[in-house]
Amino acid sequence: MHAFEDQDSGQTLAQGIEEYFTANPGLAKDRNMTAEAKHFFRCHDAVHVVFGCGTTLNDEAVVKMASIFGTTAGLKVLKGYRLHESLDIYR
Repeated sequence: MHAFEDQDSGQTLAQGIEEYFTANPGLAKDRNMTAEAKHFFRCHDAVHVVFGCGTTLNDEAVVKMASIFGTTAGLKVLKGYRLHESLDIYR
């Protein structure tokens, strides 16, 4: 388990995100992306850290639900999953 996944983690958000990317080096952080995709993934990855989620299918479901029901974006969050950068990751 990573420190950002611990419910009682004392990390800052920045520290948690740094650890998240270190633990998942293949993520889209440094890829050439559109501005829309960069914004989507910055928010998406922050939700992973805030809710202590890894990248398993179950954790991705938690991130998606938390993003839809726990933010002001609501169902608009789903548009981010239609970006070609998102589709590339799922492939």
